[in-house]
Amino acid sequence: MNTDKDDGRSLPPGLKTAREEIKRLKFLWALCCLTPLLYMLIARAIDDSWFQPAARHGFVAMRGSTYIVVSGVFACAAGFLQILIFIVKRNYAAEIRKPALKPTEIMQILKKRTIILAAISESAILLGFILFLLRGDLAAMFAFGVLAFVYYAQSYPCGAPDGAL
Repeated sequence: MNTDKDDGRSLPPGLKTAREEIKRLKFLWALCCLTPLLYMLIARAIDDSWFQPAARHGFVAMRGSTYIVVSGVFACAAGFLQILIFIVKRNYAAEIRKPALKPTEIMQILKKRTIILAAISESAILLGFILFLLRGDLAAMFAFGVLAFVYYAQSYPCGAPDGAL
């Protein structure tokens, strides 16, 4: 019988490949977690070089009430992303628990789940970056960045449920 060693345990054929794939997904996830920091650094550079210190209006001059409405719409959109994450996680959890799935099929499901959840998580920082460009509000950019990290934490590729692989 062909077995591979991993952490001192014998693994059936194909399982080592699945574990390596999960490691790659975790590495991809870690790289994705760096993008909010990149957006925040870009925003800071734009803030320092393009926006005037006295005005801090961004590229679109908005009155206070208009900015409150726009930021409220963006906040609602970011809240909707949480609902989307819940739906995606629930649907993929149900799909991965189907009987008679092969390890390669489970890995395909995990890949799709990880990529979709990472894209949803990235949307939060994109909303913050757009809001920053409109008004020049670094605090709002930071808030959406923190939200993106919260969403990324929920999208961690934790692997298959017990007994699936």
